[in-house]
Amino acid sequence: AQPWGAAWRATLPVGGEGTLTRRFAGTALDHRLFAKTGTLNATNALSGYMIAKSGRTLTMAFYANDVPEGASATKAMDAALLLIASQN
Repeated sequence: AQPWGAAWRATLPVGGEGTLTRRFAGTALDHRLFAKTGTLNATNALSGYMIAKSGRTLTMAFYANDVPEGASATKAMDAALLLIASQN
């Protein structure tokens, strides 16, 4: 709702493009997710906005801590986001 909100959101990576191509291209969140990823010391993160099937814009943040070495939490995060996106 802030006057700078749309400009700030426009700086976020888009699902199905750039750094989020492999994660969301061809899914219900293709061009409907605007988020920043991050990894640091056994932690995976994804936070930003998504547009649900209902058309509502949702704010989201996913964090997975103590991820075992050689493992990744991104598949579980993405599956949860796709489930949420499919709801009305």
